[in-house]
Parts: sequence; structure tokens; C-alpha cells
Amino acid sequence: MKMSYNINSKYLGIVLVVMSVIMFLTFLSSTDEMMKAADLKCEQTCGPEMENTCPHTSIPLQSYVGFSLSIILTGIGLFLIFINKKYKEELAEKEKKIEEKISKLKEDEREVYKLIKENKGAMFQSEIVEKTGFSKIKISRILDRLENKGLIERKRRGMTNLVLLS
Repeated sequence: MKMSYNINSKYLGIVLVVMSVIMFLTFLSSTDEMMKAADLKCEQTCGPEMENTCPHTSIPLQSYVGFSLSIILTGIGLFLIFINKKYKEELAEKEKKIEEKISKLKEDEREVYKLIKENKGAMFQSEIVEKTGFSKIKISRILDRLENKGLIERKRRGMTNLVLLS
């Protein structure tokens, strides 16, 4: 399949969301510790009367970057989780259409389609002739009909064609 990488995207999405939550909590904890240290430094250098205007009590830039990265990772993770669901629905719909087309095939067309499918979805046209015992002309016509129905595609390879499932 052309998009087989999407099957694992749900798990990758879950891993990213979990990692981003852990990252967020880590940055939250370290920011809290840095703010406590800044408050203590402020009390020592500026005195208790400068608590609201002390320059040491701002949130560090690293915390903003960390929070932003964890939010971005969460977004990517959620995208991967939901795109996987959409992909599975599209795949099921496509398989249903293919099954409908296959059920309408003539016996010899179904035999050729099944043979290609059993050979990992790719065969040379000459191999199909050998394995089915049909003539070259008959196989060519069967493949024309299967190609017109969108079930296969042929790619020229030297003196023969490579037949692929669509």
C-alpha cells in the first residue's frame, strides 16, 4: 500500500501527546523552582518592598520555549491520532469499492486478479500467461478490462509489462 505508514500514526500520535504532557509538567516544575529562587534572590537584593517590581521575578525565556514546544507536540500528536482515523475510514471505503468491482468480474478476470494479488500485487504479464495457461491475447484483453475498471495498472518493463494492483 502506498500509505502504510499511516497505520502506525495513531501510536506515534499517542507517544507524542504523552511526551509533550511529561515535557509540559517538567517545564512547569522547573519554572516553579526558578520562580521560587528568583523570589528569594529578590528578597535578598531588592528587599520585601520591591516584590512587585523586582526584575528577577520574570518567567525565564526557556520556560516559554518549553511550553510552546510541548503545545506544538501535543497538536502534532492529536493530528496524527485523528488523521489515522480518517485514513482507516478512507481505506475501508476504498476496499468496499474494490470488492464491489471484483464481485462483478467475469471468472477469467477474477482468476487473473486473484493471481496478481497472491503474488504480492505485482507480476510480469508473461508470468500471468505462464501460470494461467491463457493465450497472450486473452491475457492482454483481460488486463485491458481490469485496467479500465481501475483494479490494475501496467508499467512497461523491457519486452513485457509489470502488472500492479491499483
